[in-house]
Amino acid sequence: MDIEKISQFISGIRLSEDSNVFDITQSRSCKLASDDDIVNVEAKLNFSLCSDYKQFIKTWGQVESVNVSIIGMFYRKDVLTEVFYDSTVEYFSKEYFKGSNLSNRTIVGVVPEDEEWFYVLDHTNAIVTPYDPFARDYVDAQACSLEEFIVKSISAG
Repeated sequence: MDIEKISQFISGIRLSEDSNVFDITQSRSCKLASDDDIVNVEAKLNFSLCSDYKQFIKTWGQVESVNVSIIGMFYRKDVLTEVFYDSTVEYFSKEYFKGSNLSNRTIVGVVPEDEEWFYVLDHTNAIVTPYDPFARDYVDAQACSLEEFIVKSISAG
């Protein structure tokens, strides 16, 4: 993942009129993941996070825009919340994920208003695939790398 490219893009947005759209590392609630945080979450998940996602949560923590939340780690009431882990556990237990391939995957994005679309990261190949809960299926034609997902998400915001 090209950290410099994404950092420049985010810096440009922070300086623009749309800067209030984002809640990145300036937020008091945001948490940049440490190596220990990652080890603890990987133990809970029972698999390794892909290197691009580790880089994302260590560099930016999370990204919030009007179009999509790119889920990372942050604090709620001064307590570290592993949002991507909690979200994955919560949503993967729902009926509309039954029968879907969930191995080595976490939810990394949710459309904020209606939760009609989920973005699932396969840590085996670092590919983000949209998931349609009504069709109960992945939309493979729209799959992309995590870097592409981040850039598309923040540029649409």
